[in-house]
Amino acid sequence: MTQAGFAFDDQTHVLTQLELFNWGGFQGRHQAIIDGAGTAVIGPTGSGKTTLVDALMTLLCANPRYNLASTGGHESDRDLVSYVRGISGPGDGGAAQSHIARQGKTITAISATLASQEHTVRLGALFWFDDSSSAATDMKRLWLFAVSPEQTIEHWLMLHHEGGMRALRQQEKQSTGIWVYPSKKAFLARLRDYFDVGENAFTLLNRAAGLKQLNSIDDIFRELVLDDHSAFDRAAEVANSFDDLTEIHQELETARRQQRSLQPIATAWQRYQTLQQELSEKQEISRLMPVWFAEQAYRLWRAEADRLSDAHGHAEQTQQQLQIELTQHRKRVDDLRQAYLQIGGASIDDLNDRIGDWQKNCGSRQLAADQYQRLVRNLDLSEDLRAEVLDANKREARTRLDILEQEIKAAENNAYRQGADEQAIKTELEQLKTEEAEVIKRPGSNLPAQFQTFRTALAEQLNLPEAAIPFVAELVQIKADQQSWRGAIERALGSHRLRVLVPPASAKE
Repeated sequence: MTQAGFAFDDQTHVLTQLELFNWGGFQGRHQAIIDGAGTAVIGPTGSGKTTLVDALMTLLCANPRYNLASTGGHESDRDLVSYVRGISGPGDGGAAQSHIARQGKTITAISATLASQEHTVRLGALFWFDDSSSAATDMKRLWLFAVSPEQTIEHWLMLHHEGGMRALRQQEKQSTGIWVYPSKKAFLARLRDYFDVGENAFTLLNRAAGLKQLNSIDDIFRELVLDDHSAFDRAAEVANSFDDLTEIHQELETARRQQRSLQPIATAWQRYQTLQQELSEKQEISRLMPVWFAEQAYRLWRAEADRLSDAHGHAEQTQQQLQIELTQHRKRVDDLRQAYLQIGGASIDDLNDRIGDWQKNCGSRQLAADQYQRLVRNLDLSEDLRAEVLDANKREARTRLDILEQEIKAAENNAYRQGADEQAIKTELEQLKTEEAEVIKRPGSNLPAQFQTFRTALAEQLNLPEAAIPFVAELVQIKADQQSWRGAIERALGSHRLRVLVPPASAKE
């Protein structure tokens, strides 16, 4: 029977596909295609049949009862955390439940696709832990409702990998046909509104999925549909509460005050959640940045290595080509040299060597000629470079040299005589200066200085003052107005004037 054989209208949606990623014992991504004509899920115990159904119940029910089909409709210790962590075992709390497939940081995604003749809707949920915790309060959740075919489980996982919850939440602003809900209550409200069903519809489906016997349907239908007295009980409670409106008002006021006092906590909690989300995103970025930089560095270095390899290969080819050309040129040079020698190249080489020597000598001789011309110019001789002029200049230079040597010798003799005369004059001048000093020292005496010096030495030897041993000339007394005759009088005394008179007591010594 095909899907068209069922009595479905244009608005009826049929489950067409289930997708799982890291859900329960299903590691990685798995896909189950549901045939509209009917699909049976079969397999041995523990193969994951109930796990597949529980994934759908997680998307449809507010509080799904897990593993009902395996436990015969009884309560199970399976919960959402056990499916996210991948805890294996029968789900009855026994010792066999011991293996945790996904420890540490992990993410789980489930998706269900429902299609009608005109529309397709995809329901999805993502659950993840950022650490090794297995507490339900540490598990982050996000619910997705999409009508766009571009919104797939692979796309959601990629967005979460790149930007975490923030990237998924941005989908509503950046794309159309996608709604993201951090709250399951709002998500289920959107489902019930879209499919136009009541609150018990999905719960009934959850209970029916765990039936082992068909006669149990009556009990479930009666419990969830026919015997729903919750509305009547609530009406009775409201009627009874009219008698206590004052107390209700007080409770409302108390609740308002409590709400106002708790509002900062709620605001702080929202702020905390936002900061926690930002921290998670930054931690994820911090974790991924080294990998990204490593990939970029590897790509750049790989490109650079390829470029250098190509350049090296090109250089080797160029080197080989140049080596071939060098060999050819060397052979060409050898051939030309042989041909050159065969046509008399050796004689030409000798001539070239001699020409080179002559050119060197020519340069040195030209320099000598320039120096010679400057010299004869200073001597007022002819600058002609002819041999006869050169000989005449040599004879003239020799004659001048002889005359100059004679003049130099005469000048040297004259300088020697003048030096001797100068030395004699200097000696006489020194004597005169000495006598002048003695005269200045003894202005009243005309005695020569050497005799004065002799008397000084004699006085020191005899330990007498100079006045105690006078010269004879000093004993001559002349009138003051006749002092100009002292020199003549002393000369008249002759050599007696130079006699020194020594006291008798000192004369014995």
